[in-house]
Formats: sequence, C-alpha cells, structure tokens
Amino acid sequence: MIAQSDQIAPPFENGATPAPSARRWAQHYLPLILILWLALFLRVWQLDVLPPGLHYDEAFKGVKARAVLSGAERPIFFTENFGEEPLQIYSTAALFTLVGESPWTIRLTSVFFGVLFVVALYACARAFFPHSVLIAQVAALIAATLYWAINFSRIGIETNSLGTLLTLSAAALGYAYRTWNWKWVVGAGVLLGATLYTYLASRIWFPAVLLWFVYLVVTQRALVRTHFSKWVVIAICAFLTALPLGLFFLLNPTAFAGRSGQVFTPETFGANLLRTAGMFLVTGDVDPRDNFPGRPALDVILFIFFAMGFIIALVRVRKPFYAFLLIWLVVMMLPSALTEFAPNMRRAIGAMPAAILLCSLGFDWLWQHISNLQSQKIWRIAFAALFIGALVLSAFWSARAYFVEWAGETGLFYSFDAGLLNVGKALAARPNGEMLYLSPKYDDHPTIQWALNGRPISSFDGRRVRVLPDSTRAATYGIITYEDTQTLDALQHAFTHAQPVESFSDLAGKPYASILTLDANTENASPEANDAPKVGDFAVLNAGQCSGETTESTGAVLVTLCWDALKSVPRDYTIFVHLIGPPNPETHSTVWAQVDEQPGGGTFPTSQWRVGQTIIENYTLKIPENAPPGEYTVEVGMYLLETGERVPLTRNGVRLPNDAVSLGSIKLK
Repeated sequence: MIAQSDQIAPPFENGATPAPSARRWAQHYLPLILILWLALFLRVWQLDVLPPGLHYDEAFKGVKARAVLSGAERPIFFTENFGEEPLQIYSTAALFTLVGESPWTIRLTSVFFGVLFVVALYACARAFFPHSVLIAQVAALIAATLYWAINFSRIGIETNSLGTLLTLSAAALGYAYRTWNWKWVVGAGVLLGATLYTYLASRIWFPAVLLWFVYLVVTQRALVRTHFSKWVVIAICAFLTALPLGLFFLLNPTAFAGRSGQVFTPETFGANLLRTAGMFLVTGDVDPRDNFPGRPALDVILFIFFAMGFIIALVRVRKPFYAFLLIWLVVMMLPSALTEFAPNMRRAIGAMPAAILLCSLGFDWLWQHISNLQSQKIWRIAFAALFIGALVLSAFWSARAYFVEWAGETGLFYSFDAGLLNVGKALAARPNGEMLYLSPKYDDHPTIQWALNGRPISSFDGRRVRVLPDSTRAATYGIITYEDTQTLDALQHAFTHAQPVESFSDLAGKPYASILTLDANTENASPEANDAPKVGDFAVLNAGQCSGETTESTGAVLVTLCWDALKSVPRDYTIFVHLIGPPNPETHSTVWAQVDEQPGGGTFPTSQWRVGQTIIENYTLKIPENAPPGEYTVEVGMYLLETGERVPLTRNGVRLPNDAVSLGSIKLK
C-alpha cells in the first residue's frame, strides 16, 4: 500500500491551492500554532540566566551592533573575529532599536531565527511532500523540541540564521519546482543568495543545490529543458543577491578564507566523516557551548525514525525530493567533516533540517503502514497514542537535558564568560570620574567591551607588571584572582588600608574575582628616588634595584624597575635590561644576559601609560654558564624597536652615556 506522502502531487494551478475549510484549517494550522508557542517558550524561558554570562562571540555581535547603530561602521562583511557574515549583527542592531540593548536582546535575535526555523521547516515539508500534512507537523514539532535546535536558538551567534535561511530557500525551491510560478522562482533565487549572509558554512549550500540540479538534468531532462529559463532566473537572482558580498571578497580575498583556512583539515577527512556521521546516535559535540558534551544529535526514538526515513529516501532516490534530502544531509555535514574538532554541531547546523525531515518521513511511513494494519478504531487510537507519546518523550528528554542536566554544569560559568561579564558590569557601575583597571589583560575581550560600552580602562597582566594609579584620582581595580593571584596582595601592600568592595565566585563557589577601590589622594608605598633619570619627556625611572650576587658563575640577577608616567606617548617603546661585563669571546659583545620586551611582556605598552601612573616590573637575567668571575653592571633603558633608536635618558638635564642607566654592579665568583 502506498502512503500519501509517496504520491507525486500535480502542480498547483497558478501556484495556489483552494481556500481551506475551517475544519481543514484547524487540522492543518492549529497544531502548528501550538507548536510555535511551545518553540517560543523553550527558547525564551530563563533566557536572561541560561546560558549564564555572555560568551565572546555573543558579545562581539552586541559590540558590532552598537557600532552599526552609531554609524561607526556598516560593512557588508565584518573582518574581525576571523570574519563574520552580517545578517546576525544587523538583525541584532534592529532589535536593539525595538527593545533596547542587553545580553537578552543579543540572544533574542537567535530566538527569532529559531522560531522562524520551525515555520520554515513546516513550509519546506509541505513543498516537498504536499499530500502529507503529518510530515510537516512532525517536522515542526521536532524542530521546536530538538536539543540541537533549542541550544543554538538560545545563543546569540550567527549559526542559527543559516538553518533558517537555508530551509526557507529549500522550501522556495520546492514550491518553484512544483508550480514554476514566477514568485517562487524569484523567491528561491533571492533566498538562495541570502544564505551567504548568514554563516560561513552557508558557502557549501550552493554546491548542494547545484548537485540537485545536476541530478535533475540526469533524471528529469525533459522537465529541466522545459523550464530551463526559470532555472536561469533562479541563478541570476541568487547571483545578484550575493553580488555585494562577492565583490567584497573579490577586493579582499584574505577575508574570504578567514576562519575556514585555519580549521580546514582535509588530511583527517575520513575519520572526521565517521565522527560526524556518528554524532547522530553515538557521540555528539563535546564543546559545552554547542552541545551537552557528548550527547548525540538525535535520541534513540528520533534515530529510529531518522533511520527509517533515510532508508526510504535511498529506496526512492529517483524521486527528486528524496534525492534532494540525501544530498542536503551529506553535503551540509562536510563543514564538520572537513575541519578540526569533529563532530562539530555548529558547523554541521546546515544538516539539521534535512535530518529532521528524514525523521518526519520515517514517522509518517510508520504511522501510515501500522495504522493500515489494523482496521479497528481502538488499535488506531492505541498506535496514535504510542507514536505521539514517543515524540512527547523525545521532547521531554531534550528539555531535561538542556534545562536540568546541561544547566547544572558548573563549567558553563567559564564557557560563557560569566565571570568576565560580572567584572565588566561591576566596573561599568563605578562613578564616571574614577580610573578603571583590569587584570589580567582583557580590555580587548568583547564581553568586557560590551559591559563597559566605550568607557576607557587600563588593562594589564598583573602576573607580569604592577600598575599603581594616579593618586589624585579615585581608582577601581577589577582583579580576576582565578588567574592573577598576585595583584590583589600587591595593591593591598602598596595601599595598606585598601580592601575589596565586592567579590565574585564561580558556580562551584570558588573565588573568581575581586573589585578593589582606592580613594583619591591615597598615598602608595612605592619607592621614591631623588635625581631620578628622565626617559624622554614622558616618564621617570623612579627606582631601580638589582640583586644577584652569586658564589658560583651560574645563577640569575633579579631586577626591579619602577617607572612614573609624566604624560601619554603615542609610541610603544621596548625596555632593555642588560648585564654588562668583560667582552664575550663567543659573541664579541659585552652583553652577557638581556631581557628586551615591552612593559608587562607587551600587556601594558608605553602607549597605554597615563599621567600619574606608576609601573613596577620585575626582570630575571639568567647568567650563562660560561660567564667568567668578576664585576658586572646592569644597564637599563628604552628604544624604539622599529629603528633601534634609544630614548634619550637625562639626569638633572644632562644626557646619560649611551642613553642607559646603570643600576649597580654584580660580583660573580
């Protein structure tokens, strides 16, 4: 017996179907409306706290959306963060104008695409299998409740927009193929081109559609010849829609490669393909941002339906839409199979709609055949309850996995940069007149940038360098003690009455960060020196100490430098700390050990120094084994790396020889 979904539907007359009766409307669309409400609930419930924090990629979208609204930048492609397609960012900017700026709004963009995906998949199923509304309804229900779909609908990144636009373009292609109505032909081309503005993996959707066209040329040659002009229109519309982005890549070829060139690993394709195929039942993505680590994309119930649908599609591969589903599934798995860290459910997001449609196809086939085995109404009701119960159980498993099991993972605090968001918000809440400091160096992290919203901050790595504030101004330090265990103690030593005003812990209760506030005119305990050497016109070497007298010709010299900033300087100078001794016969130089680097190992360059700040840093000069006994001196100064020219050093207006300060002598025995 042939199920309804197997029948080939005749083209709709004029591209339209008769107006449905009220009963038929209720049967077709009332379930869809209920499913959409369920999808919306699963995507917005606890969205303000789950996931916690605001991950790097999410915050990047928010920062760029702000820039779009302010007019600071409105590109066709965002080159930062390894390259970002524009649709998600511009959509986020639009939502900012409607509901305001917040992490919740950043994620609301993905919620919108996630709910629209349910509608798109329903429409796609109706286009592919018009005589079975059951396939469309089941596809919509799975799309609403699948863990894979829920997860990416609650994270403010561009991934989710691909699944939606890709499915809409597939639906339009389906309607265009069945009706050859011009509105669907043009719509299919426009939507096909628009997918390129979503996510990097969209670029492989074009080859998938092209493969289907080649399939049609081989199996449906007469039909393709009859409507060839409309295929040309689809191609032209897709080309014109993608043209602005294509021109950008033509002028900026390095932007086209971007992230894909860094993660492309064709040498592991075979193993990665098996891992990607195995993600549907065996082991899924282990990244907690993309999945509940290791959870398969489909639970055992959905996989049974998926396997049935896959077999059916293989058996009926000579029918265009069954072939399209198989091409769709396999090709859109390639972004995961061809790159590192497979299986990667983010990169394979384009395969999700095809997988859901195959699940729905298998469900429909089983429903039709088992229902026809029994003529008694009681058996039909029993089987209906069994099948519906299976879908409800699958939905329950997904919801429990996300809202209970995954939500209980304490590591999410770090995976979604919740601590950085807390610290950034605490610093942003300080009075505008205060100087803000952050250690370690995270000022270029989008989560911090989002929280501060343009407010200036001095950031450094306190494990390498100490930065004391201008004593004439109040200052607040955000110290991530989880990473930097030194700065808080150092500040409390320098400012004896300073105490943290706020502390943060991670989800496991472990200390994460402290906020330390210093009032204006608070004196610090840093050393002072008379007749201190002046570095150019922008700093003073307030104190320099070295220690390291050794009993053997091996060891190390420890050097501490204390700089006072007099003014801002636009250039980044390199500090040199040299151990000078007798000529080295191997190098023909008097330099036996040296450290040449920008302050704080580059984390606090001179271009970031501000008036009144004190910069304290320790250096270690390792004495080589072949250093002979005798007297050695430590010399310090600065130079411009690009030219090697040293910064003038003066004491009491007199320029020092070689623009170097001698800190004292070291005796090696």
